[in-house]
Amino acid sequence: LPRERRFSVLRRFALISKEGIAEMASRICDEVGKALWECKAEASLLGGKVDITLDTAAEGGLQRVTDFELALSATRTGRCIFKPHGVMAVVGPFNFPAHLANGHIVPALAAGNTVVFKPSDKAPGTGQLLVEWFLRAINEELGPDAKACAGAINLVQGGADVSAALTS
Repeated sequence: LPRERRFSVLRRFALISKEGIAEMASRICDEVGKALWECKAEASLLGGKVDITLDTAAEGGLQRVTDFELALSATRTGRCIFKPHGVMAVVGPFNFPAHLANGHIVPALAAGNTVVFKPSDKAPGTGQLLVEWFLRAINEELGPDAKACAGAINLVQGGADVSAALTS
């Protein structure tokens, strides 16, 4: 998808995640066993990652991946053009199963990459919910055009052997 369409999907994800703080916090609490207040704090960070990633300020996240030109001389111009890498594997940790994974998924999708996400085998439901929210954002934001995003984010469950296969 063009950049602005990807960004609109991510902004929709931010809204969904902000509406679902209690649901995500409960899921993290049940699976990981952290105190509910800490789970709420983690869940409340998900939408903010979109804001940080799409920030256009001089030091904002988007400036790190925005094409630019630089005059090298009176007749020469240097150009920096950012392109997606392709498929990105994200392996989620146990200690912050939503926030840390989300911190890699949002920028990868913003840049036009696809993601294969393998959540911690100690928090598979948290990973499932996170992906469901991304898919919901795609469907709500794009409607019939959502088919163009098939495979943009993928969920793979499993243990250390699955993580090893994704990272090797």
